[in-house]
Amino acid sequence: MLNYAKWSLMAVVFVLTWRVTGLRLYMALAFFVLLVLADDALQLHERGSEILMTAFPALRADSGSGTEIVIWVMIGLLGLSAVGLSLGGAPRSELAKVRMAGVLFVPIIFFGVVVDAVHAMAEDYGQILLLVEDGGEMLAISVLAAYVYASFRPGTDSAIRWPFRKARRA
Repeated sequence: MLNYAKWSLMAVVFVLTWRVTGLRLYMALAFFVLLVLADDALQLHERGSEILMTAFPALRADSGSGTEIVIWVMIGLLGLSAVGLSLGGAPRSELAKVRMAGVLFVPIIFFGVVVDAVHAMAEDYGQILLLVEDGGEMLAISVLAAYVYASFRPGTDSAIRWPFRKARRA
């Protein structure tokens, strides 16, 4: 539940940044974050996996972890395509911050995809792997949310002028 608040905070920060700058990049990042939130809240990868396994019964052999990865890849490609198409025109200083956010997203992928797949296959270690998966995801999302908030919130040294940020005096 708290992860939903973190994803929502990041989406709001990106939407507000987009409103101020007009850079499509921030709307694309908000879209990407909202896709991840939708997957988390609505269990899209689990439901999509079930749909694939129903349509293609031969896929049931892997307990669904392979089909879940297919759905994650599809969601990721959709979000990353939006981000990739919106990179043009963004200042280098903002691109550097976005790259760092991408680096901080890697542990979320590790815990959410890799550890989740191992958890689905290793039934004997279910509780331990569930703790590692959920705990790792929570920590990684917290780090990313803190970075996004610290990098783009009012009062930072961002190239972005927020509407509620006071103008600097020389």
